[in-house]
Amino acid sequence: MTDSEKLDLLIEDMGTMKTEIGTIKTEIGTMKTEMQTMKTEMQTMKTEMQTIKTEMQTMKTEMGTIKTEMGTIKTEMGTMKQDIRELKKDTANIKLQIENEIIVNIKRVAEGHLDLSRNLHEAMKPNQEVEMLAIKVRGLQTDVREIKQKLS
Repeated sequence: MTDSEKLDLLIEDMGTMKTEIGTIKTEIGTMKTEMQTMKTEMQTMKTEMQTIKTEMQTMKTEMGTIKTEMGTIKTEMGTMKQDIRELKKDTANIKLQIENEIIVNIKRVAEGHLDLSRNLHEAMKPNQEVEMLAIKVRGLQTDVREIKQKLS
């Protein structure tokens, strides 16, 4: 092989290498763009993860608040249950007092009233008889007056 052939072969190989290097440069440019895109997407994901982390922290705080409020509600419910038990006891005592004392006393007062009413009616009987007699006397007086007028 002559020098000229060798040189042609070298030039040809150099052209091929130049083409391959151009292809590699293009591929590197494409890879660089893809890497930049991936970097941007990774940054977006990092931001989104930070947002999720913040939201989770907020939820954790809110859950703590809810837990505290639930504890307060449980305590208040316990107090209300105790108050209801006391009210039931008081109501039962009032019912017993009404049944055992007040109703009995009302019956006694009613019986006393009935006795007083009977005594009043008995005491008024003579008054009623006197009233009837007074009415009859007035009637007789009227008759006597009429007789006197006729006679006169």
